[in-house]
Amino acid sequence: MKGRTLLLPIFLLFLIFTSCKNESEYDEDLLVGTVRVMDWNIPFPFLLERNNDSFLLIDNQNNIIDSSGTSAMELLAGNSIEMKDHSFLVMNSKKGPWLFDTRDSLNFHYKHPLYAAQIEKAEVTDEIDLTTFMQKLQKTSYQSEVTSAHFATPNRDLKITKTFTFSEDKLETLHTYYYQKEPIYTEKEVSDFHIFERKGKIFLSEGQDRANAVNLFQVTKVGPESFSLRSFRNMEEVTETYKISEAPEEASKIHIFERCMEGQPGEYYHDNLTYPKGNEFLIRKISKNAPPASGDGYITVHFTINCNGEMGHLGLEQMDREFQTTSFEPALVKHLIQEVMELKDWPEIPAGRFYKDIHSFLMFRIKNGKITDLCP
Repeated sequence: MKGRTLLLPIFLLFLIFTSCKNESEYDEDLLVGTVRVMDWNIPFPFLLERNNDSFLLIDNQNNIIDSSGTSAMELLAGNSIEMKDHSFLVMNSKKGPWLFDTRDSLNFHYKHPLYAAQIEKAEVTDEIDLTTFMQKLQKTSYQSEVTSAHFATPNRDLKITKTFTFSEDKLETLHTYYYQKEPIYTEKEVSDFHIFERKGKIFLSEGQDRANAVNLFQVTKVGPESFSLRSFRNMEEVTETYKISEAPEEASKIHIFERCMEGQPGEYYHDNLTYPKGNEFLIRKISKNAPPASGDGYITVHFTINCNGEMGHLGLEQMDREFQTTSFEPALVKHLIQEVMELKDWPEIPAGRFYKDIHSFLMFRIKNGKITDLCP
């Protein structure tokens, strides 16, 4: 009995030790910029490094672009970080500190946490040799399965793989969309990228060389054939793990698509951005060569329209007449997606204050396997 009594506290100590051991550790003195303007998720690709003498503001290429020149303080609500070109007011939120730049009225419109920039502590990782990691990436494809091509695109019924292929100075990103294991659509983007080390941690930035188009990730785990990227969207932490892969099986045609800015797109109803030729035209056009099918319900194709009127970042949701999840024949789904994604002549998108791209969708009503109605 005495032995059993001793085993219980030992077992409890073991559980506590192992659970604590698996928890991530974070660097209090290196903070990663994620997004600004909470509802729009506009990238804020900067690091804030605190040392004994000052705060350093570091851009997505590891350049020190500003410093406080005064002793670093705690990031408490109401404190200010005064730099040569920036003055950051610290604001609190439920998820941690946010920074509001009082000297930048172009990007920080109102003194409120909603319009500030979210920062998160960098994760403490195992030692990663920068040179070895960069050599590892060259001319090798890495793939991850993602829920959506972009966090703002609803998707339930497509499997999507995201493939990175690094060259010396460019990153090719390939999204391949599958329905019931068949590739039905593929899109590609080629962008700049930078990989750098800060305080023993590795960071990757990628995106086009223009304002509001660069994302910043922390590389958190590197294995013999994989690596993981940590980022934040909608105040939620996202980790994607990429593994060495063969070139993915692609659809018959690769479409080139890039967003005009990252972050949350506007919605089609902001400026009544519906298809100018009308729904009757779309129903006739898309029904013309539709394959025979069966079933009743709804097929919704989601997509993004960029500022050039180009379409990409696909999503799919299907429902029966009672609005419950269902699946239609692959031939019909493939036909709808290919017809929708070939549409041209969308109306010009007037740039909003916080967006340049638009999320839209077409919901097809299916009766006895045939398209009978469409909205919006």
